[in-house]
Amino acid sequence: MSMRRFSVIALMAISVAACGGDDDLGAAYQDDSDSEEAQGGGGSEADASEDETDAAQPITTIEPANFKVLLAFLPSREGWTAGEPNGSTTAVPGYKVSVASNEYRRTASDGTSEQVVTVEITDGGFAEMISAPFEMMAQMSNETTEGYQKGVTVAGTPAYEQWTISTRRSELSALVAKRFLIHFTGSQVEPSELRQWLEGMKLAELAAQR
Repeated sequence: MSMRRFSVIALMAISVAACGGDDDLGAAYQDDSDSEEAQGGGGSEADASEDETDAAQPITTIEPANFKVLLAFLPSREGWTAGEPNGSTTAVPGYKVSVASNEYRRTASDGTSEQVVTVEITDGGFAEMISAPFEMMAQMSNETTEGYQKGVTVAGTPAYEQWTISTRRSELSALVAKRFLIHFTGSQVEPSELRQWLEGMKLAELAAQR
């Protein structure tokens, strides 16, 4: 299985879990309940009422921080030249998201190539919606002749790492406080370098944002 195909499958799994998983589980639960009632094993009316109340509970959302807040958490690294940071906060009925990003460059130690790292911090406020699917993905792993994809833990934070040998491209995604998604991409950069970038960020202060 190629690296690209594995990525598509993993992302599809996250989309199903985040967007449609609850409906599927609800349907399965209903089928089981109908079966139990047909067999005379249904629960009491009080139990049914409690189940309906639980099902009606909305997904908890958090007001996303403004992009200006996120800009302050973009990293800086000695020896790297930072570009102009970018940020935005977009709101439509029922949804709001803030994003802050920047690009960093330096000449590789061998002097023959340029290394590039991009960092993006996203806050959509949907803590419960993305945390479980992301943590599931962070437990997956796949290694081929092309490279690997695997879950890692960096500075106590669940993360997902990818490495492509032929292009020397690395990626690292981390979920901070089950809310802030930090995504790194590196060109001519080893995965271990991206982990150092993440470790150098003010993750505790970011997690404390409300």
